[in-house]
Amino acid sequence: MRRFTFFLVFLFVMSTGIASVEAQMYPNTPISWGFQKSKNHKPASAGTAYEQILAKYDAFYLGDTNKKNIYLTFDNGYENGYTPQVLNVLKKRKVPATFFVTGHYLKEEPKLIKRMVKEGHIVGNHSWHHPDLTQVDDARFKEELQKVKDE
Repeated sequence: MRRFTFFLVFLFVMSTGIASVEAQMYPNTPISWGFQKSKNHKPASAGTAYEQILAKYDAFYLGDTNKKNIYLTFDNGYENGYTPQVLNVLKKRKVPATFFVTGHYLKEEPKLIKRMVKEGHIVGNHSWHHPDLTQVDDARFKEELQKVKDE
């Protein structure tokens, strides 16, 4: 479970375009996820740049392709009120998921956040204001992620 949680956090960090938390070694420049779609029954590819970073940190984006696993994730920062219905279906079917939430959602929907956790889902940090993290300085970057932790 820890490895899976690390994968989800890594995926969040990578999707924001951050090459690494080691700012001195990797600049805060955007890298498009832009994976190549599956062709001829072969798995999708994240591309060379990501595969090198994934290998360096013993992370992954693709599990055992011989198994039929799907990981459900939801960007739950700005949604139209469907989360309770989604949670009902997930509970009924006994399906775990991961919800990445923004700061305002964390403040506005604490009961739903607690329900997610109680029902066995992972709640991930999707930053406080959801800025393009490749366009903010280090202080703002840290604030966006730390503020959620402090709330």
